Amino acid sequence: MGKVVVAGLYGMSALFQVRRFPKEGETVSAVGLIYEPGGKGYNQAVAAKRAGVEVYFATAVGRDFYGEQAAGSMKRDGLERFGLFSDERWTTAFAAVITDEEGENEVIVHSGACSAIGEEFANAIEEEIAEANVLLLQLEVPLAVTARLLKAAKAAGTYTILNPAPACSLPREILQNVNLLTPNCGEARMIAGAAKGAPVTEISQRLQELGCGDLVITMGSQGAFLRERTGACSHQKPFPVQSVNSAGAGDTFNGALAARIAEGIGLRESVRYAAAASALAVSRDGVVAAIPKKWEVEQFLREWEESPWRR
Repeated sequence: MGKVVVAGLYGMSALFQVRRFPKEGETVSAVGLIYEPGGKGYNQAVAAKRAGVEVYFATAVGRDFYGEQAAGSMKRDGLERFGLFSDERWTTAFAAVITDEEGENEVIVHSGACSAIGEEFANAIEEEIAEANVLLLQLEVPLAVTARLLKAAKAAGTYTILNPAPACSLPREILQNVNLLTPNCGEARMIAGAAKGAPVTEISQRLQELGCGDLVITMGSQGAFLRERTGACSHQKPFPVQSVNSAGAGDTFNGALAARIAEGIGLRESVRYAAAASALAVSRDGVVAAIPKKWEVEQFLREWEESPWRR
């Protein structure tokens, strides 16, 4: 069984379902509300676990009500191994996610204790990283810590995946320690410094020139674009499903992708599995609750192979 280490944000999420997004200065009534644990790191860790690999999840919480609930939430969602650091100076992270009738979403996040993660956090999980097949990171912890963890993984020979969200510019020193970069289109454009409307082939080439290895750019309803370190490009077509909530699509994709790579599956086949997992997730309500298990993804892919829609 492969092993994935995920370091990132854990917090509480309030998921508001609305008919349409409010205009500036307007108040709208929600037609539904769900509370559940979340954070990109947490969602990705759960997605990797449900994809069938061993997962170690490292995060930080405040010494408050939500922080006290964290360990129980992780165990209920199958994360039996985790490093939970607490900081009394900060609150636990919190996110408000608003989803409209089309399944599109807007998100506001306060990173809380994760914004104060430092050297002690990095030191504590280096041994776990050295024992893992894959290290999966986002940009929800301070950039200096991200750089430190990527460097430690490279020294240990652990494969690194960076999902560069929330988006920000990244120095070459970080990108050079990334085996696989997984931005969406907007994030890829920002990191590459590309103009709006630039073709994905141009953006991906620029990102590799900046130092990253393989590259997967997720494109929502248009699927995913893969550029391997050799320069070979391919397109993973989307699986057609009725979108209910796209809030956890990227996190499900990244966690599932990391799990398959950790088990030694080739990149193209891993991307295909991740795309299927993401498709299942967006067809369901919730974020963590929507993340599929391995058997569900495998069944979905079998049914897709037999479907006349793929012809």
